[in-house]
Amino acid sequence: MVGSSSLADHAAAMAAAGSIWHSGSDHIVGWVQPVSDEQMIQAYLNSPPHRAWILKDGVSTVSIGAVTYGGRLYTAMLFS
Repeated sequence: MVGSSSLADHAAAMAAAGSIWHSGSDHIVGWVQPVSDEQMIQAYLNSPPHRAWILKDGVSTVSIGAVTYGGRLYTAMLFS
């Protein structure tokens, strides 16, 4: 796992807007409320397209940007 300032900036922009969208340099984005890393991962695993990225063959690194705002956890992830 690798922290990413560009992904964190994207997570912060989504939090400020109260919305989520792909930046072009991420694979999955989302938010959960209340703030919980376990709930965020579970939400991704419950989504077939997000689960596919998490379980994709050949992935050895995940870069993560995360921010909490207004009781929500916003994340953006890039797999490589």
